[in-house]
Amino acid sequence: MSAIDPQPVHAGRPKLLAAIVLLATLVAGVLLGIVVDRALLRRGPHRLPPRAVDFLVSRLDEKLDLSTQQEQQIREIIKKRHSRMEVMWSDAHREIEQANREIESVLTPEQRTEFQKLRMRMMSKRHRL
Repeated sequence: MSAIDPQPVHAGRPKLLAAIVLLATLVAGVLLGIVVDRALLRRGPHRLPPRAVDFLVSRLDEKLDLSTQQEQQIREIIKKRHSRMEVMWSDAHREIEQANREIESVLTPEQRTEFQKLRMRMMSKRHRL
C-alpha cells in the first residue's frame, strides 16, 4: 500500500491571501477612481465642469461635423446622463465599502491591519497622480 501524504494545513493559504490581496487591490482601485473623479471633475453635486462638456462636444464636432442643434442636444444628453451616472457611482461606492467590510470580517487581526495598509497605500498612490 502506498501512503498518501496529506496536504499541509496551510497549503492553500498563500492562494487565498493572494486572492484577497488581488480583490482588495481591485476594490481599492475602483474606490480611488471614484475619489479622483470627485476631486478632479466635480464642481458641485451632479454637475460636470463646463469645460468637460465643451471638450466632449468639440471632440465630437471635430470628428462628426455637428450642426448647432446637434451640439446643443448632445450637451443636454451628456448632462442628463452624467447625473444618472453620479447616482450609480454613489451606489457602487457603497457596494465597494460593504465588500471591504465583508473581506475584513474574514481576516485575522493581523491580516486586517495589512489589508487596511494596502488600501491606504493604494489611496496615497492615486492622490499623487
